Amino acid sequence: MEKMIEILFYKLGLKGLQPLQIPGFVRNVLRIIVDGRSLTTDDVNQKLKHLGWGEEVIDGSILELIVGLFENEDRPAMTLSVFH
Repeated sequence: MEKMIEILFYKLGLKGLQPLQIPGFVRNVLRIIVDGRSLTTDDVNQKLKHLGWGEEVIDGSILELIVGLFENEDRPAMTLSVFH
């Protein structure tokens, strides 16, 4: 799981996020995907933009990393349909 976190921080850093911003960003993404049943990365980006995160911050690989980290926590696996 540490490797997934490293990759996530690296990819989000390339998108312009600072390390201190990433936990809040991930919380926002999780709230968005938990509220929705089936989301595209465009849907998530639109909602993130509305929250002030900028345009096209998330891509399919970042979304998969966040969902993967959430599922690897000691929580039940989420059943989500995420489209790229």
